[in-house]
Amino acid sequence: MFQFCIQFALIGVLICGIAVEAAAAADEHQQANNLVNKRLRARIRRDTPPTADFQEIDFDFDGNEVLEVLVGEDEEMNLEIVDGEAVQQIVGGDESTLGEYPYFVDFGNCGGTLIAPDLILTAAHCEDYRGYLGLVGAYNRGNDSTEGATFVKVTEWAQHPYYDDYTLKFDVALMKIDPPVYLDSDIVLTLNDQDDLSEGESLTVMGLGVLEEDANDDGVDTLRDVTVEMIPNFVCNSEDWYDEELDYTMFCAGYQEGGRDSCQGDSGGPLVRKIGNRHVLVGIASWGGGCGYQQKPGVYSRVNLAMRWIKQVGCTEWDSPSSFCRGPRNRLGGVDKCAVNEKEVDFTLLTGETDGEVEWEIASFEAQRTILRETGDEKWETYQTRRCLPQNTYVLMIKNPRGQGLAGGGFSLTVDGRLVEELYDNDSFSLKVIRF
Repeated sequence: MFQFCIQFALIGVLICGIAVEAAAAADEHQQANNLVNKRLRARIRRDTPPTADFQEIDFDFDGNEVLEVLVGEDEEMNLEIVDGEAVQQIVGGDESTLGEYPYFVDFGNCGGTLIAPDLILTAAHCEDYRGYLGLVGAYNRGNDSTEGATFVKVTEWAQHPYYDDYTLKFDVALMKIDPPVYLDSDIVLTLNDQDDLSEGESLTVMGLGVLEEDANDDGVDTLRDVTVEMIPNFVCNSEDWYDEELDYTMFCAGYQEGGRDSCQGDSGGPLVRKIGNRHVLVGIASWGGGCGYQQKPGVYSRVNLAMRWIKQVGCTEWDSPSSFCRGPRNRLGGVDKCAVNEKEVDFTLLTGETDGEVEWEIASFEAQRTILRETGDEKWETYQTRRCLPQNTYVLMIKNPRGQGLAGGGFSLTVDGRLVEELYDNDSFSLKVIRF
């Protein structure tokens, strides 16, 4: 039987026949067992729509036909208390200026962000809103007469496939809405696709949640916001803070002394970096240890780690007209569409706590020719590439000389829209080989 062999220049080994995984045995991933004190910002079981004083709403979907949706009045939302913990709202902030956050969406018990005319991003633990109403451009609770406020109906819902209801990893969900909303505002919202958060960076979170933990009211009537600072995971994971409860999909924002935070009812809402009139969505409100407590800042889902999935669902499956659905998929270039006789290869790698110790290579199996070779130079750096390659056989090899794998990071390999392999968290290996 004829056997192909290929010499990989990067790692100096000869691979013959069908590529196999030459990795150190990976430990079985174990869920963290120290999350009993985690407070969700909104863990909800709904028997009736989230109303928050919403009245009868008229929707002009096509310019002629009007759909009347009766949401109900003064119906009580059922909030589930998990492990003695509740959900959250803006603490220590100020009333927002009208029109300051036109992309903010209120669902009565969770927030969200309008990231495209027909797409809203929120937290997965807020659960499925299909058939429910949201208020885009919400400023006064439940009031669409405020300038820029518009009621919409959720028609599709998708949560991140790696969302974990226990650890809250990838606490991200996407909604498709009708009618689409085209904002008329000087404020421009973009999604953060880089791992570029820095310690002490000022960020802004907003919402219509309560002002203190376990408050009995429905929250504030007017949108509020507060400035918080990014706190590195190694600080938030220290014993006196969250004691290793955060993983690589999360980060903290707040202050050691507390006092300024999101709180119950703010789940799913945006955390943004403000650069003049450009607001960059970096996080999604997820959970926290109370509201505004010392050494218990708010915890947010990282938007950059969800970007590939957001594009897959929003652009490919739901055909959104969003600007991020157009053009090349990453900063490394490449054409928009591969030729008929080519395969589209998308590769994303997050280095984790590796600090220059990870190397990877894509090579042609038949031609024994290296196509791509890179080294991860920084911790928690995201690398992306998209290539159109001839319809041949290729091999991806990822190496960590210390046998630590990607040290909390991960990678995904997609060919022609089909996921070939994906690995996240702390699976240990020295060498991983994937044939595609």
